[in-house]
Amino acid sequence: MRFGIEAGSFSNPRGYGRFLRGLYAELSRRRRHEWVLALDSPTAAALPLSPEIPRHVIPSKVAAFEGAAAHHRRSLYSMLKMSRGLSRGKFAALLFPSPHTYVPVPGTPEVLVIHDVTAERFPLLVFESALAADRWKWKTSVAVRRAKRILTVSEHSREGIASVYGIDPEKILVAPEAPDPVFLAQPRPFVRARPYVLFVGGLSPHKNIGVLLEALERVPGIDLVLAGPFKADLFHAGEIASAIASQNLAGRVETMSDLEDEALRDLYAGALALVLPSFDEGFGLPAVEAAAVGTPAILSRTTAAAKILGEDALLFDPEDAAELALRLELVRDDAPAREKLARSAREKARAMTWEKAAAAVERAAEEAAGA
Repeated sequence: MRFGIEAGSFSNPRGYGRFLRGLYAELSRRRRHEWVLALDSPTAAALPLSPEIPRHVIPSKVAAFEGAAAHHRRSLYSMLKMSRGLSRGKFAALLFPSPHTYVPVPGTPEVLVIHDVTAERFPLLVFESALAADRWKWKTSVAVRRAKRILTVSEHSREGIASVYGIDPEKILVAPEAPDPVFLAQPRPFVRARPYVLFVGGLSPHKNIGVLLEALERVPGIDLVLAGPFKADLFHAGEIASAIASQNLAGRVETMSDLEDEALRDLYAGALALVLPSFDEGFGLPAVEAAAVGTPAILSRTTAAAKILGEDALLFDPEDAAELALRLELVRDDAPAREKLARSAREKARAMTWEKAAAAVERAAEEAAGA
């Protein structure tokens, strides 16, 4: 069968983009169906795609991912144009890898991936205003109602989606993520003058970087590297810089942006541990990437990653800086414990593949198309 994938997020370096690229590679390898990337013209022009990759290009002045990110609002004209363009693809079913770039496509069965309900649980930590949060909730609600099948990336997210949107959890398929092959290759560990722990992710308040800074202040002898969009997200980067200065941590915290995967792998490898203090995460791919490299993770116990790695990670309450400080002290002082965690987590992460995700997506698309 011939299925479409709304691929506006394909070029996104992390998050939705990472999910879509890993999934598409596995779907293409399996060759059970033809999967066509449906792209707006700016995104298509910017992507270095192989000529063999089937695509359906929709003329547009603005990239869909960029347009959707602008205060979480797109013009009605832009949405109608994209909807008509997607409809002309005449797909047996159309996969939306997230609600971010969703538009209704009448006449085409829709399959939707919802990665998490962090925005619904913590709207004012994710969005700049209540209005933007309402727009997101409305758009996602429309997508949920229209979707023939719904997928997510973890059991944690499945439970959250079922609760927030009133869906029977048995009707939500899980398509789990996996580390990219680059994180399975031999690293060249990054070296700093002092040992460091690492944070990888976005800078929004729900990532809870503040509690990490507070914990770091209590634990001498280690530094912190923050790897995130510090050049792209200037507002939140400024807030974090102010927090670093107010806690007299300027000499102990380094920020990095725009890292290639190989550099990120080496950064994982050099760290005592990865720390993810988020209030919520739908999957927590950096934890799995770090584990695949052989770096232990210190995780907020309210996230999916805490359930995925389980006893192969150190857990803490995301509102308790003192508990996090104890975890930092452990990875600083107890090398045998650190190495044991790294070994067990590495085995678990390296057993993860994209096969289960691809099989779930194939099943959802086939069912949506009535096959």
